[in-house]
Amino acid sequence: MILLPATRPVYAALGTVHLRNSFDRLVAIAHDELGLDALRSAVVLFVNRDRTRCKMLFHDGSGLVILYKRLDRGRFQLPVAVQPTDRSVKLEPRELPVLLAGFTRRTP
Repeated sequence: MILLPATRPVYAALGTVHLRNSFDRLVAIAHDELGLDALRSAVVLFVNRDRTRCKMLFHDGSGLVILYKRLDRGRFQLPVAVQPTDRSVKLEPRELPVLLAGFTRRTP
């Protein structure tokens, strides 16, 4: 089992990306479009247009890691932006497993 770095925040990109993109392009999207540093400080989650697949990108200290998931049914339910201009949302640690399982996120 691969574990995510516990000390790093997890951000969900609110837009969609082509999941054919790999390491370098996803790092560039995280940096240029989201203002996040996947090489040093963040775990970034990306979804495809249909929200049936996702990739998580992070650096584990020795290299970049991509985790890729495809749901058997349902869609990933991303959080709602706090501000209309937000391009990503920080996830609470308890929200990530729920999101990855394809369950709907409850709003407070």
